Parts: sequence; C-alpha cells; structure tokens
Amino acid sequence: MSNYDYKNIASDYDIKIKQYNWIAPDLIYANMLGYVAKDKKLLDVGVGTGISSERFYNNNIELYGLDNSPEMITICKSFTYPFY
Repeated sequence: MSNYDYKNIASDYDIKIKQYNWIAPDLIYANMLGYVAKDKKLLDVGVGTGISSERFYNNNIELYGLDNSPEMITICKSFTYPFY
C-alpha cells in the first residue's frame, strides 16, 4: 500500500491529469473491456477519484471502489455515477 498522502492534491487531481493528457483511464478501459461483461460488477482497487471507472459505468457495469485516501473517496462518491 502506498504511503503517499493525496490530501493536498485530491481536490484538483482530475483537472491536473486532464491538463497533462494522462491516457491511463483510456488504456485501462481499452484493455479491460473484453474481460468485463455488461451488466456485471467491477471492483476498482485504488479507485482514487473514480476517473478510470467512468467508462465502465457508461457500459452498464456496477462499480465498487476501494482506496486508502478518504479525500479521493469523497470525490469519487460525488460523481453522478454510483459507486457502492
């Protein structure tokens, strides 16, 4: 488990990764979609803000997320798509 403290960057994390054209969410989705069937469940370990799971939700996949940063989880829960 990482000892990195996301407390100071959680609030603008998504903004920053978009500014840097971070493509990891797209790569994760492209590589995993064939293994995750529609109308099934997905556990995102290290979910952070949930940005990598958004695409799965758009394909009717039920999302569950775990993270060790309460600040990141708070942001994740604020999205319009539900995490359980």
